[in-house]
Amino acid sequence: MKIMDIIGYVFLLLISKHLLASEPIIFSTAPTHSSEKTIEMYQPLLNYLSEEIGRPVIMKMAVNFTDYNIKMQHNKYDFLFDGPQFVNWRMLKFGHEPLVRLPGSIKIVIISKTSKNINAMKDLIGKRVCTFPSPNLLTMIFLDNFQNPMRQPIMVPARGFKGIEACLENPSSVAAVLRDKLWNKIKDKDGLMVLYAPAHAYPERTFSISKGIDLLTRQKIKNALLNNRGKEAAKNIFAVFKRKKFIESTEDEYKGAAKLLQPIWGYELR
Repeated sequence: MKIMDIIGYVFLLLISKHLLASEPIIFSTAPTHSSEKTIEMYQPLLNYLSEEIGRPVIMKMAVNFTDYNIKMQHNKYDFLFDGPQFVNWRMLKFGHEPLVRLPGSIKIVIISKTSKNINAMKDLIGKRVCTFPSPNLLTMIFLDNFQNPMRQPIMVPARGFKGIEACLENPSSVAAVLRDKLWNKIKDKDGLMVLYAPAHAYPERTFSISKGIDLLTRQKIKNALLNNRGKEAAKNIFAVFKRKKFIESTEDEYKGAAKLLQPIWGYELR
């Protein structure tokens, strides 16, 4: 190879690396808040991360879960903050890596009205059950108990814990899907019983990143999320989720969570 060819090759390599280093990292998150609230929660952290890694981290908000699902399935996001079912699916599909997560775990509790003669999960088939909108983790865990789509409960979506409580007050509703912590918040449990409460716990919301982002940058982002400046930049996130810090996550925590998304079109794993 001629010396000028070698110089040209090295130059192109350096230019390519420079362009890659300046290319924005695309962040998104599950669209569970208004656009105004989402910006308030995440933009300070993204500004801090951009400064810390020397590369822009920009947010592309999804309009709704349909938009979020489609873009995620087409690998349009590099860096995300969402539930373990999505994290595990991206790990298996695209090789994403979980970085850090909120402390704590998520457990499901199915409660039923004692007056409705519901004694087992199969008794819920064809009955009205108050749930959070799909693809909420609790709802997907619940649906995993009903593999036959022709023999499922009638899902009544409700917004937030207060929405679930209001839904339960409807005489035609027989049960509700809750997080264990929400069940513990209900003061008057008269007429209610725990129908199903599996021991398995899922990790909390998690930051995960594409392995298309170089290892050094991934490590810088992880360190930045865990240090004191990162905590300060993430204070609006912590205020919403009632936490004080992020903790390191491990891949093993997410095993099996992706299967919960299988009923949703586009999340098949082949």
